Amino acid sequence: MPFYDYIYDTMDQSSDTLYENSLKRKEETPNVVHLTHLTTPESIYHLRFGFASLASKPYSSAWYLWLLWPVTLWSMVLTRIYRRTFVVERNRFHQLRLQTWAIPKYGIQYRLKWQKESVNNMIEEAVLDAEEKELNRHGEVYVKKHPQLKVKLVDGSSLAVAVLLNSIPKGTTQVLLRGNLTKVAFAVAFALCQKGIQVTVLREDEYEKLDKSLGTISEGKLVTSKSYSSCKVWLVGDDLTEEEQRKANKGTLFIPFSQLPPKKLRKDCFYHTTPAMQTPTALENVDSCENWLPRRVMSVWRIAGILHALEGWEEHECGYTMSNIDKVWEACFKHGFQPLKVLKDRLKQRINNWSIKHLSQGGKEVFIKAVLQAIPTYTMSFFLLPKLLCSDLENIMNSFWWDKNGGKKGMHWCSWKALSVAKEAGGMFRDLNYFNIALLAKRGWRLLRNPNSLLAHTLKAKYYKNSDFIKSELGNLPSFTWKSLWATKGLILQGMGWRIGDGKAVSIWNGNWLSGNETLNSQNTDMNTNLENVADLFESNMRRWDEGLVHNTFTAIVAEKILSIPLSRNLHEDFIIWQGEPTGELSVRSGYRLPSQNG
Repeated sequence: MPFYDYIYDTMDQSSDTLYENSLKRKEETPNVVHLTHLTTPESIYHLRFGFASLASKPYSSAWYLWLLWPVTLWSMVLTRIYRRTFVVERNRFHQLRLQTWAIPKYGIQYRLKWQKESVNNMIEEAVLDAEEKELNRHGEVYVKKHPQLKVKLVDGSSLAVAVLLNSIPKGTTQVLLRGNLTKVAFAVAFALCQKGIQVTVLREDEYEKLDKSLGTISEGKLVTSKSYSSCKVWLVGDDLTEEEQRKANKGTLFIPFSQLPPKKLRKDCFYHTTPAMQTPTALENVDSCENWLPRRVMSVWRIAGILHALEGWEEHECGYTMSNIDKVWEACFKHGFQPLKVLKDRLKQRINNWSIKHLSQGGKEVFIKAVLQAIPTYTMSFFLLPKLLCSDLENIMNSFWWDKNGGKKGMHWCSWKALSVAKEAGGMFRDLNYFNIALLAKRGWRLLRNPNSLLAHTLKAKYYKNSDFIKSELGNLPSFTWKSLWATKGLILQGMGWRIGDGKAVSIWNGNWLSGNETLNSQNTDMNTNLENVADLFESNMRRWDEGLVHNTFTAIVAEKILSIPLSRNLHEDFIIWQGEPTGELSVRSGYRLPSQNG
């Protein structure tokens, strides 16, 4: 009985029935069900009924979740008692109703032999539950066991293969295949051999399995190797160990073909995300991230079921059965799913959107400056892009600048290098490599000017405990962020200077305290062993230069420079300034101008 009926004395026999009916919702029958499971005990908070702040970000095991360990333990007990799948997410895509069901088992339980029967029973129960709900729009064990199934079982292997093949960089001639040889691994190896790309494996048993499966197509393209450093591109599965990762060369690209990424990541290598695609905007009610993937990015195993429903395909895709890879890949684009974008793709997409318009050279200039060169700016503010990538981006812009309207190839009258010199020398556009360094140099400058900031404290504790940013070393296994900042030291040293206060912090011989970024010749220190800091050039207890000492120690030109430096009457400590700006603060404009002038 509703509480308000007691208050207002409106009790009636129909009140209970009316109230119960108002609370009931019509049960929604989905068209597509994605069957998944919990990864870790803490992943319960990443679900929609967990914390919104956690669900809206890629999953990670945060330290503060340990404070909720009693709640986590209780959730584990509940899932063990409940022992049934439960709905964790509901979405809509056009006319399709999508649901995600979670099996109350954790990732580690799937790898335990004595848990296999229990897990299989739960999966079978979920499949039969879906069959009972007549999901007619949409593993092989269950198909054979229940041949009358109307439900279509889709494991998404064909789409995973398509995404992997399109993730391998163009021009790759050799890849190393390492990890559990799943259906996806066999299919990728077959496709790579067909393309003429050499597939290298490390174990004899893996070679024998692949050679037997691939047949004559593998002749000359499937090889074994004992060297972990022979390939720059690794296709990796669940069985990859940390020790094997450590044997890879620096800069190796790891592309996972499994549903789970490597547990430990090397900071000097590159890691592609697990097979996934960008979802179209028509997909509704996307309030949480899927595991470690960003917002509105969905794993291909989940997308494959949606495509089967949209296209009305009748075959199962499980066990050794695989759908046509090209057909599935085309269906993705047809329904708005897109590969994860990189900078070059975004530039090309913008150009393609505008290339049909009849832009004059003046219009192209504005478009390059305001649109194309602005696309990588955010990324370049945090990371140092490889010079090869900067060159590729500039080549795309150069082609757009010289080509005729409609995409017709035009005459390239001069190189991009000539177009990207300083404006004073007749240049028109930015040099992306110099601009990248200037953006990062501003962040490095903040480490010097704000040594008490949280970022400065964090980096100092790890990379330069007993010195400062300028004197720091790169260190062993540095993070990509630190490598990017460290690469700007040369630029900062070129433009850095000192505003002389008490003169105690600045070295006479090694400090950039003279105009023109000039450091004094260290050979003079042999004759002036008692002169170390700039304060030694002051008259005793006076705020003025000792002119006699300065003239006797330095050449006439250097002495004039020193004596022209004004000294403040108010005593203060020496502090760093940027000599290219009147304010003394490094700006991106002055930072960019310095290397472009010297270059």
